[in-house]
Amino acid sequence: MVGSGVDMSTAIDDLKILQALRYGKDWSAGHIVTAACKVDGWAALSAAIRDFDASSGWACTADRVLALVDARGWIGTDARGREVPWDGDPAMRLLSADLARRGASLAIRHLGGQRWHLVRSEEGRGDDHLIREVTHLSTLKGWTLRWAVAWHLDGVVWRQGAVLFQGFKEVRQ
Repeated sequence: MVGSGVDMSTAIDDLKILQALRYGKDWSAGHIVTAACKVDGWAALSAAIRDFDASSGWACTADRVLALVDARGWIGTDARGREVPWDGDPAMRLLSADLARRGASLAIRHLGGQRWHLVRSEEGRGDDHLIREVTHLSTLKGWTLRWAVAWHLDGVVWRQGAVLFQGFKEVRQ
C-alpha cells in the first residue's frame, strides 16, 4: 500500500516466515550470540585463525579458493577444478572466509590493506531466535556448505540477525 508506512518486501518476508512456522517447515527455536572485532596485520589474522582451531571452513584468497573439509587439511583447486593440497597459511592474501567448529563459527572479511573484520558466532542459550538451516552447493564435488541463519522479532517485523557457519556436509550420491 502506498503511504501506509509498511515496507511490502519486509511484509512479504514476514508472511513467508509465518507460513513456514505454521506448517513447521525447516525452522527451529534457538539463539545465536555474535561478537565482532577488527584485526590489523597478517600475523594477527593468522593467529586468530589458528586460535579458532576450525574443523571445517572455506577461504577465498587473492588467487584461489581453499576448503577445509576433513583431516586432509586445506585443499585448493587449480584452474581446471582439480583438488590440490595446500600447506600455506590461509591468512595470506585472504579476502573472505567462514570457519567452523562444533557450535561456533568465525566469519572473516577483508576491509582493505592489512585489516580484516571478524565476527565470531556461537550457539547460545534461549529460544528468542527462529533459526533456519541454509545449504549451498560447494565447488568441491560431493559437498555442500551449511549455515544456520537466525531471525529475530524487531517490534512487529522479523529481521535476519546472526549467521553461524556450520561447515561442510558430504552429499551422498
